[in-house]
Formats: sequence, C-alpha cells, structure tokens
Amino acid sequence: MTPMTKYHRQARRSAKSSVRPLALFLTLAATVSGSSALLGCASMPALAQKHVYIADNGDGGDDSNGAQSGGTHKAPPQLECPGVVTYWMHDATGYHPCIIVALEAPDIKLDLTNQPINVQAQFRMLSTGILLKANKIVGFSVPNSKETIYATLYGKRPFELGINPDDWPVIECKVLAKVGDVSNDDAQTIGIYRVRNEAWSDEDALGQLNWKLGQSKRKKRDQKSGLASSSTNVSGNSGYSAPSVAPPRKVAEEKPLVAVAAALGAPLPKPATVLSQNYEQFLLKASLPGLGDDFYQFEKAFGQPLNTDVDNRDKDWVWVAYRKNPKVTIFAGSKGKTNKVDVVIASIDTDSNLSDSQFGNIARALSSKFKAEKMGAPEHSVSYTPAGRIELANMPAQSYRATYFTTVNADDNKLAIVAVSRQPRALSELLREEGQRTEILRFLLKGLGSQ
Repeated sequence: MTPMTKYHRQARRSAKSSVRPLALFLTLAATVSGSSALLGCASMPALAQKHVYIADNGDGGDDSNGAQSGGTHKAPPQLECPGVVTYWMHDATGYHPCIIVALEAPDIKLDLTNQPINVQAQFRMLSTGILLKANKIVGFSVPNSKETIYATLYGKRPFELGINPDDWPVIECKVLAKVGDVSNDDAQTIGIYRVRNEAWSDEDALGQLNWKLGQSKRKKRDQKSGLASSSTNVSGNSGYSAPSVAPPRKVAEEKPLVAVAAALGAPLPKPATVLSQNYEQFLLKASLPGLGDDFYQFEKAFGQPLNTDVDNRDKDWVWVAYRKNPKVTIFAGSKGKTNKVDVVIASIDTDSNLSDSQFGNIARALSSKFKAEKMGAPEHSVSYTPAGRIELANMPAQSYRATYFTTVNADDNKLAIVAVSRQPRALSELLREEGQRTEILRFLLKGLGSQ
C-alpha cells in the first residue's frame, strides 16, 4: 500500500468518527422535540375538557359567572285552567267574540296573592288572519287556598252575524298568562279554543262555566272514590297490592214487556223510559229559530210539523206545532200569513217550576234575532179565578215581550209554558184569545184561568 492510500484511509476514518456524534445529537434532538410535540398534542384535549368542566360548574372567569346566572333562572309557576266558555257579546256596534277563563294555582302551598296575573286573549279570524288582542289583569285574593279566579276578555272589532250560524266567521282564541313581572318569553299558553256560541251574556257565560266546573269536580270526586274503594291489599303477600279495578256496575233487571189493551179514546200509557235529553240544553242551542224567522227555519231545525191549524176561526193566524225533543213542543204562530213567525211558545214537560233565570234564558233563546237585547226584571202577578190560583211572570225587552206560567195537559201532567211575542198587545191576552179560537192551543186556557 502506498503512503497516499494510507493517508486517504485515515482521513476517511476520521470523517466517520466526526459525523457519528453529530448524527446522534440530531437524532436525540429530534426525539426530544417529537416527544414534546406529542406531549403537547396529548395535553390539549385534557385542557379543553378541564375548561368545559370548569365553565359548566361556574368556577372562575366571566364565562363561569354567566353560566351560573343562567343555571339559577327559575321559571314562573304554571297556572291550571279547569274550564273555559266562549260566546258572542252584542252591543251597539255588533257582535264581539268573547271568552271567560277559570284559573287556579298549581299548588295550595304556593302563595300568589301579591302577584298580578296578566291574561291575554288573541282572537284570530282564520279566513283573513285578522288578529284582535285583549288583556286583563287579575289576581288571587285568598292565600294558600284552592281559589278559582275568572278572566273575561272581549275582542274589540265587531262582526255581523247572520241567521245561519254556519255563515258566522271562524275565530280561534289563544289564551296566554304571565304570573308577576316576567318577560314575554315566560308567558304560559293556557290553550287555543274555537269561539262558539255557548252563552248570550256575561251572566249566562259565568253560569255555564260554573256548571262545567261543578261537573268536572264531581267527576274527579267520583273517580277518586271509585279508585279508593277498589284498591285492596292481597293477604299473605306483604308489599304487594292488587291493581285498582272499578267495581262492577249493577245492571238493573229488565222486566218483560206486557201488552195492555186500552179503551178507544183513552190516553195511551206513558212509556217507562227515562228521557235522557235535557230540555234546557235543547232550548239554549245557538241555532234555535225564533221570532222573525220563516217557517222554513223551523222545519230545518225541528223537522216536519207535528200539527198545523190554518182553518181556525181567526183567519189571520197560522199556527204550527213541532216536536224534536220528547220533553218540548214548540208552537209557532204567524199573523197575516206572511210565513214570518210572530209568536213562539215552548211547552215543557217538567214537574218543577222554572226559576226567573231559566225563564229569561229560554225566552231569550226563543227570540232569535233579538237575543242581544237587554231584558228587564221579571214581574210576577197572581190572580184568583174559578179555575184556581193563576200566577204569571212577564219580562219585557225592547222589541218583544215574554211570559211564563204553568198549566196541565190532557193527562194532567204539569207543563211549563214560556212564550215570546213581537206583537204590541199584551201577550197573556193574545194567548187567551188564540187558545179559544185554535184547537192546538186550547191546553193553554187552564193555565190562563179561562177554563
């Protein structure tokens, strides 16, 4: 080997020895930097998770304070609505949609006596989208009790209502309520209701609502008593109770039908069935025809006539009898043969006398187009006749007059008579004259002291 070659080998060996420490250093540096990077990447989710956890628990910083304030927000108490009645109220401008709402506190331990309750009704006409709002502030007056308060709200815009209820505007009412001084976001939606003609006045609406509340409470009480009586523990199995089962209903034993022969001309015996249809609900329907309506409306509501009298001695009157309810017979009279009814008589088969409020409600229902008119207080009078003691109740309105008395039919069953007339003369005198001239009205005479 030449000295030149040996020199070159020594130079190459020294170069390798100098490069190896440098590579080792670079490798260690890369390893350290990679570990740091990996460590940094691994710690980022942990830090993020820790930050979220702290924020959720409300520890430290402005964000935590905001989370804490949002977490302590307390929603206002939700009211209970046990009943609602919708109706139309009439004034000089027309008919206004109305609603009366019953509200109760959710818990008797919650004292809301110092909290104003803002109730809002939003009447919306579905065909046009017109929105009418009405507000009223009510409040509880008795602390820590199951008190029921009422809110009556009226739509400001008047509407014209025709004879046919099917042509009336379709209006929905959304009822909202806020307890205390809270934002609109905390308002409670009580419900959305269709405006129907369940009453004709504020007093009538309140009476209908109280009747609904009484029926609801009675139903709940009956259900509770039924469940309490049917839940019994099974003997021998501690901690186990039998499922609640309503007690079996007792079915009355049906009696066999027996054919009875009756003499010719004798009244037929009454059927031994219970009349389930309530005469007040029948007479207080919104679609009930009355004064000023054509005989066509009466046939549409009651069907074909039960009887007619056009050949009476009073050639100026036409009388028609209708019956759709087994307890009620309607007599409609038209003077001058115009086919427009001037007198309506409701003969009600009932064992009890009508109260003044019942008399007024039925008379108002029979007046049809004049239902919105305010009626005066009933005036009672008593007279003594050969037929016995006669008591009449008269109630005037602006365009018509009403009278009430009792009589009996051919079977000596008691009848309550409510009559309305748009004729200017005294109604009792008119009925007495027409009873003497018209065969189908002759049963009225005994109650008027003329037989």
